[in-house]
Amino acid sequence: MRPNQQNPAIAAQIQQAVARHQRGEYEQAEILYKKVLAKVPKHFQALYLLGMLELHKHNPARAVELIDAALQVNPAHVDAQFDRATALEDLQRYSEALRAYDLVLALKSDFGDALFRRGNVLRQLQRYMEALDCYKRLRAAQPGHAGAWLKEGNCLNDLGRLSDSLNCYERAVEADPEYREAWFNLANTLKAFDRGDEALAAYERALAIEPDFIEAIVNRATLLAGNGQLEPALAAYERALQIMPDYPDALYNRAVTLAEMQHCAEALSDFAKLPQDNEHFVSAQWNSALCHLKLGNFADGWRQYETRWQGEQMKAEQRYFSQPLWLGEQALAGKTILLHAEQGFGDTIQFARYAPLLAQHGARVVLQVPAALKSLLANLSGVGGVISNDDFAPPTDLHCPLMSLPLAYSTFSAAAIAHEPYLWADQRKAANWKQQLPASGKLRVGLVWAGSNPRNELAATIRLDAERSLSFSAMAALLNDVQADFYSLQLGAAACEQLHVHPQSSQVTDFSSSLNDFSDTAALIDNLDLVISVDTAVAHLAGALGKPVWLLNRYNSCWRWQLQRNDTPWYPSMRIFRQPARGDWDSVINEVDAALRQLTAA
Repeated sequence: MRPNQQNPAIAAQIQQAVARHQRGEYEQAEILYKKVLAKVPKHFQALYLLGMLELHKHNPARAVELIDAALQVNPAHVDAQFDRATALEDLQRYSEALRAYDLVLALKSDFGDALFRRGNVLRQLQRYMEALDCYKRLRAAQPGHAGAWLKEGNCLNDLGRLSDSLNCYERAVEADPEYREAWFNLANTLKAFDRGDEALAAYERALAIEPDFIEAIVNRATLLAGNGQLEPALAAYERALQIMPDYPDALYNRAVTLAEMQHCAEALSDFAKLPQDNEHFVSAQWNSALCHLKLGNFADGWRQYETRWQGEQMKAEQRYFSQPLWLGEQALAGKTILLHAEQGFGDTIQFARYAPLLAQHGARVVLQVPAALKSLLANLSGVGGVISNDDFAPPTDLHCPLMSLPLAYSTFSAAAIAHEPYLWADQRKAANWKQQLPASGKLRVGLVWAGSNPRNELAATIRLDAERSLSFSAMAALLNDVQADFYSLQLGAAACEQLHVHPQSSQVTDFSSSLNDFSDTAALIDNLDLVISVDTAVAHLAGALGKPVWLLNRYNSCWRWQLQRNDTPWYPSMRIFRQPARGDWDSVINEVDAALRQLTAA
């Protein structure tokens, strides 16, 4: 009997096998296909369908072998050639898959699925313009092909053409309003354009089509969290984790949200569940460090804080030296060590406190800091030299980033933090300020209401700077009927754009034009009785000088101010006034106003 000649018994077996195959009874179908092949080893239909069975069982390598055998019998069978191409694509053998799709299209030029998948393969090969051509050819033949619009949008997204990709996604959902992936990609692109309300609506359309669409649940939750809607975001992450308890994106983002809501112990639990090969793992280590520090777990916090160099934000700031990194192991006597600033002005002021300790252990300490801090830190006890970040460092034996010093000194408890003031104002400059300030006998109060020096232009940094700042109008409530002289210590746009146009600006003396660096600011603070500041370098400066300072602290507090404390071991002269809820500066100002009235009355 010829290989493909059908007899009634074989035809019946093939028919039974196909029926079982279609019902998902793969084992029984396989037995029947193999019975046919035992009788007719080169039976095209049995070979091809057995290959398709392997493809449906997610065994594409075996599927290719069987379909190849079938194609030796009938090489012009276009469906078999197409299915072979899809199996090669599943195996990520993209170059072979591309040739296979080309063969399909040579056999049948209007085979739309082959053209569509050929575009997908070209995109995997990063041949984006050729992929776009496939999708456009398909749309020309089938204008309402929603999948072609979607994939064209994805390809344009790869090319950075977000406006064009947005248009494609809009056309995709017009063509198929029930296309959940198109709604999802549309939402992601709207989010990238900061069209938050529209993005939220698109995510909700995708979820109306498929309520358990976990990626949409998580991305929608992230959008809510970014808008400050932390409770709904948290509920959404928990919904995602009900669907997939170990879903990394949901675990990580829920932990971030919990940390922002000050639930640090719960956040640490989620961070710990992330596998090391996950893309969020490094960031989770960093965020875990911040949670530990907020909770006062200094030993774990400072150790994990060293992972900061692995994250994108700090990787660009890391410096490399031929000298060894000092983390407390080597003896310092007779050694010269370079301590170098790595983050903001406030961080540098806070951790410069360790420089005298190194000098007490016999080291010659060279401090490298931003130029605006150079004069201020020149009077730090025991420091052998202070240079700016733009200066060449002299020869040294060791180096240490300033914010690694708590680990190097095993600052594992609040008791291990030195509590004495460690900075002093330049007395010549202080005397000059004394002559300029009126001798009214009133309390002298310095004010800072906004950040003025974001370290970079990252969206997260800009957002945090906005969260820690308030308007001068909000702070102006402190000026009403309080017997005190007020002085602006505010620098930057907030000083010019807010203070001088406010009706109460005459009640605040503004010396900002004379504050050329931090030594000038320190000398002015030396003549004040109190500094009231949001979380900026000025608050650190007043604390380091031992001056009374009231910190107006945002709800999502910086790690250094810990949780629920109104004091801090870092600066004994500091009192902390915390937002009871995110964005609630009114409550903070009311509490500060009452305390200020009590102070002036006394």
